[in-house]
Amino acid sequence: MRIGNIVGPKIVLTDSSMRRRIHQYFGLTIVAFGFASLSGCSTKPDSNADSNDDSVITTPKIPIYSSGIAPKGSFEVQAERQVAPYKGLSKMSDSGDLLFNPDLGKNYYYVANGVTKVIQPTGTGIWPQMLPNGQVVLSHGNNISTSSFEYQQDRSGSSFFNDGSLLVADVAKMPGQKQPIYTLYRKWYRDEPEHTKLGDKTVELRSEIIFRAPNRIGYLEKSETGVIWVQDHHGTEHHGPDQLIRIENGKQEHIAMPAGYENVARIAQTKDMVVGTFGIYGGAKPFRNFMKVGNGWQELPIPAGYVMSFVQTVFNDGTVLGYVTNADNTKMLNVLWKGDKLAVLNDLPAWPKQGKKSLATHSNRNGLLWVDDSMGPGQFPAGQYLIKLSAKP
Repeated sequence: MRIGNIVGPKIVLTDSSMRRRIHQYFGLTIVAFGFASLSGCSTKPDSNADSNDDSVITTPKIPIYSSGIAPKGSFEVQAERQVAPYKGLSKMSDSGDLLFNPDLGKNYYYVANGVTKVIQPTGTGIWPQMLPNGQVVLSHGNNISTSSFEYQQDRSGSSFFNDGSLLVADVAKMPGQKQPIYTLYRKWYRDEPEHTKLGDKTVELRSEIIFRAPNRIGYLEKSETGVIWVQDHHGTEHHGPDQLIRIENGKQEHIAMPAGYENVARIAQTKDMVVGTFGIYGGAKPFRNFMKVGNGWQELPIPAGYVMSFVQTVFNDGTVLGYVTNADNTKMLNVLWKGDKLAVLNDLPAWPKQGKKSLATHSNRNGLLWVDDSMGPGQFPAGQYLIKLSAKP
């Protein structure tokens, strides 16, 4: 049996009943759950408290949200699990190739077709990077600059293209303008190691503007066919509406969000299937997943006891991977969706359960997951696993 091009003993674990047991999780952080933490808290002080009394400590209020759409049944999921051969997964391709960086930049391990190759960086600022087709190249680029995109979470999806070009974020003031301009570029580089005190030399061969706006923008997704999704945010960092932009072959299209929603946190696309996570910053509405149907959106179901949902990946067979949380993020479940049906991955015998919480932090379109079984914030995982999922019709 091979999971993600790593050969090992075959273990097939199936749970057809998929009972939705409730698992407790602790220490969920803003880093792990991004918009969920922002959407579920209020920092306004108690109106009855004395503002001059330093002894008064106020706590965020947990909002009360209406229940989501109930699932119309479940479906069978098979899971094959293997202990990860290395720590520090950097990237995963859709074909199952894996790039590890367990030595914090000293050595990278590229695993493809059951064979491991050690790759060393050539110098300062040039590192092994995986292209969507699984090829590894040496490049100075390291995906999107998160300093320019305040809303973008760390994702397993690559901002590289198969020709080695990549998406690069930049924010700068233009001549004669007071406000900065936010720009998303596609750039082509040639990296030339020089090993000088200034680091390695990078030559920009060509640059193409993908999107530019005077507002904060966020790169949300690049599909396997090159469709790019961008968030154009109007307002302050955590307040104000978004515009959702779809870009294909240079053509920009504004996409209407679900009725009553004004912010987009995530977009995942595979083939023609698109799933987005929408809400309102500040807690006015919880963030929930919607599947694009024609010119509109259809809300995906949530199990009882949970109010928020977040998409991660759309598999090639149309199954959707994500997770659901309660209002204050003290409970979380990893789930799959098939239309209006939902399966809880935490109920599978193969799913890790030694730590306090487990989360698929990387995934590809063929159902391969990298799962961290966490002991809590700031602690080493109880285990790291590769899990191959397959959903039955």
